[in-house]
This record gives sequence, structure tokens and C-alpha cells, in this order.
Amino acid sequence: MERDFMHLRLVYFSRSTSLMAQNELVSLLKKARMFNDQNDITGLLLYKNQSFVQLLEGPSERVASLFQSICTDERHYAIKTLVKEEAEQRLFPDWSMGFQNLNQSSEAEPLAGYSLFMSDEHSPNLPPNYDKTMELLLFFRARS
Repeated sequence: MERDFMHLRLVYFSRSTSLMAQNELVSLLKKARMFNDQNDITGLLLYKNQSFVQLLEGPSERVASLFQSICTDERHYAIKTLVKEEAEQRLFPDWSMGFQNLNQSSEAEPLAGYSLFMSDEHSPNLPPNYDKTMELLLFFRARS
């Protein structure tokens, strides 16, 4: 596949400067989804106890630019890149930003776009040759 069609896949961990309330998460998600739709970025955001794990996928320059703005966002600290690689295919091509609040009980009303990724029986169809990025996310799921 030509380089023009390669995507950047980036996974990072960060800490929030404060515990985010449900309405703050809703606002963050709405803005992220609108931005991601406009910039051909897809991904997954997991949140628990002031910690974020996020996967971003899309055109290299756009993902890199978004990550740079995340790194300068004062709501985050202890930002650590876990995976940064080129990929021909996206792991979550249909999710402008899948989300799961791991602090929320399973009985609570889920947010729009809520992801069941953290539930074994609801995993997306995994490609037969999924890579270290998916292994990292599955590792995180197994320990949450």
C-alpha cells in the first residue's frame, strides 16, 4: 500500500488534573467527536479514576497535531505515549470516538457512543492479525 494511505495509530496514557464529572465527559466527547469527524480521526477513549487511555487513528499529520494539542492541554499531565506506529487499517474505523467511563456502574445510563469494548462478549470483530496496539487495549481491559 502506498505511504499516502498509511494511518498513524497512537495510544497514550494521561492523568486528569481533577476527577471529571459526567457532564464534563459528555462535553469533552461532543467536542472530540465533532473534531474527529471533520479530520478523519477515529479511536477509543477509556477513563477511570482520573486516568485516560486513548487510541487515535487517522492521517499522520492530523493525529500528530491533535496529540500535540492534547500534550499542551492543562487538563492533562503525566502523558506517556504507549504506541506510535503506521498502520494500513484502522482498528476502529467506524468510531469517531468510542468511549467508556470505567468509573460508571453497568446499570448507569451510558453516554451516546458508549463502547462495550471493555466487555469480552462485545469486542469488535478482531482482525486475525491484530497487532500490539490491540494487545495493549485487551491487556488493559483484562485488568480493569
